[in-house]
Amino acid sequence: MRIDDFEIRKSGKDKCIVTRYCGTADEVEVPARIGDFTPVEIGPAFLRKSAKVRRIILPPTIESMDTGLFCQLRHLEDIEVESRRLVSKDGVLYDRQMKTLLLYPAAKPGKDFFCPETVSRVGEDAFAAGCTIEVFHAPDSISSFPVLPSQCPQLEAFTGKAARDGVLYSGRKLLFYPPKRPGSAFSVPEGIESIEVGSEPLFPPSVKSIHVPQSLKAGLLENAVHAAEVDIDAGSKLYVSLSGVVFSRSSKALLMYPQGRECDVYFVPSGTLSIASHAFRGASLSALILPNGISSIEAEAFADASIGIITLPSTLSSIDIMAFQGLKDVREIRVERLSIPDVFMQASSLRPLIRYAEHI
Repeated sequence: MRIDDFEIRKSGKDKCIVTRYCGTADEVEVPARIGDFTPVEIGPAFLRKSAKVRRIILPPTIESMDTGLFCQLRHLEDIEVESRRLVSKDGVLYDRQMKTLLLYPAAKPGKDFFCPETVSRVGEDAFAAGCTIEVFHAPDSISSFPVLPSQCPQLEAFTGKAARDGVLYSGRKLLFYPPKRPGSAFSVPEGIESIEVGSEPLFPPSVKSIHVPQSLKAGLLENAVHAAEVDIDAGSKLYVSLSGVVFSRSSKALLMYPQGRECDVYFVPSGTLSIASHAFRGASLSALILPNGISSIEAEAFADASIGIITLPSTLSSIDIMAFQGLKDVREIRVERLSIPDVFMQASSLRPLIRYAEHI
């Protein structure tokens, strides 16, 4: 039902969920009573995606809301609420105990943000609409920061005990690398065992060289893809670097070819046995030559890669059905006649690109 500028849905005898704001004001205040009902929840479709709301004021009766509803509000500067489960401070939304930062308004003025010391985690939607923060003063106890680099494109540095050289850590984990941090080289500190993994790589294209300590066990392959070279500490039990390309410690599996590596033609080293999933993700090469002796290619090994010519040896005995999914701009697939790669390509959409070569 609609009452004034609000659409509501009953929730119990005299309570309601505010499902939509139908007005056009840039300051939206939800009253403590809407008709005969007390609003206790804000629905996920409360505001239109096109809404240019600058300020939202919620009554103390509100107990829950889906913070994802604010993801599209790029004009929001301030949110005000103090209820049994939610509280705001300086226009930023937190849970009542101020342990979780729930929403940072995208258009909130100021380049520095001093996060309260009580905060230990940041919600996944907290910066979903973006922000203009340049310096984030982090609390000592922060342990979760699931923010995408694209959501805080101007961030240059973190400060506080949880930060080192402008980068955010929690214990033995690297939580976040600021997209605008100065410098083209970065060394992950010794003792760090993992790097936070999200849907975007943490290290931006501006970081050309990455040094990895022997302690690192997880998160490298997902986050270092934009680099030009990755240098691995000789003591690492998981990885080894050959000319900036990442292989398994035994050098039998090619794990990651950095997208920023400047190379026109790449010869995979002799002795390599497999090409891992996403190994050449986003790579750009005029030609890629796989050596005689290689035996397998995993799923989406060339996802979003632009490779003109690929040479596949007859020793390939295992090719995942999705191995070439996402490969772009390929002109030729060179194989030996009647080899397993030939049979595989004959049954794929790449069949017209087959070119035969003897004794690859």
